[in-house]
Amino acid sequence: MVSSVVSGTLFLNPEINAYWRDILDGWKTREPDLQVRVGTLTGAVPWADWIQLLGPGRRHARPMYYGGWSQRHPTPIWQLLLELLRLRPEHIVCYGFSGWTLLACIWRTLGLCRRLSLLWEGSTPGVNLAGDRNRQRVRAWALGRAEQAITQSPAGQDYLQSLGTPTPIFRRPWLAANPYLFVPAAVAESQCTRFVYVGSLEERKGTDFLLEVFADLPGDWQLDLVGPWLMSASRPSHPRICLRGQCSAQEVQQLLSQGQVFVFPSREETWGVAPIEAACAGLAVVTSEHTPSGGLRPDWLRLPLQVEPWKQALQGFMTQPQRAARLGAANRSTEERLYAQLELPWRTPN
Repeated sequence: MVSSVVSGTLFLNPEINAYWRDILDGWKTREPDLQVRVGTLTGAVPWADWIQLLGPGRRHARPMYYGGWSQRHPTPIWQLLLELLRLRPEHIVCYGFSGWTLLACIWRTLGLCRRLSLLWEGSTPGVNLAGDRNRQRVRAWALGRAEQAITQSPAGQDYLQSLGTPTPIFRRPWLAANPYLFVPAAVAESQCTRFVYVGSLEERKGTDFLLEVFADLPGDWQLDLVGPWLMSASRPSHPRICLRGQCSAQEVQQLLSQGQVFVFPSREETWGVAPIEAACAGLAVVTSEHTPSGGLRPDWLRLPLQVEPWKQALQGFMTQPQRAARLGAANRSTEERLYAQLELPWRTPN
């Protein structure tokens, strides 16, 4: 029996991103005494001021998250221990299988907290996590210390179950973002169609394919590319292609609100937060078949990575601008519905 714990929950993680933004926002509303300590924050919109970073702050030179901003606070282990001793939470929630999670597992094993929950994003397609036996053993031990685990993908659920522990494992039914953090895209007053891409500019995200599509695309258009350039190829010099680089949260939101169509030809994607946030902003979304939508976003235009189908689709938006407006409004409505229906998985597991 631990007599020194304080009622309340502490969320610990060296890095959090937009995958869990909606969970944290709703969680704080229901549980005002929630404490959050992280080492890195990333995202397209500013995080709430009640989310506290540990360690001396500095910016990422190469952010993990798409194109927007990132704040990184490297945290010495002694500082994390001091926070645990100072807060003495009853319930610790950890994200991923990090060193912070292992510390929390030891904390639970020593009886210094009563409850431990584990969140895990899931695995990127094509990554074999079962090949490292030492990693498997450590993760099985950590999962066994938790009273429950919540993941965001079917593959993540299968992997956690394969570790062979009796810990209950829940999966969120879908990923959602808070649409009310985004200003709906304005009705275009110009004849120029604004296309927007937000993400790291690299082959994995299909940037080379996107440049090929737009290289000789006829019509009156502008393409805004938001994100760090990570390709060895030379940067495009096309007068209608604007390289925005890494933008602030406010700049990303502004670009989305000025756009009509979001283009996202990713070759490999676990969830696709960027197109979801673009849908929240009321943009039409054109993406590859590799971006999962779970069948929940019927108005996304999902195309094979072939130049001609993409050209035809984009030209269609230029000749029929009302179609982009209609699909964008439908996307915004869908995101509002999905966000309203999403429950905290440890409150009402599905």
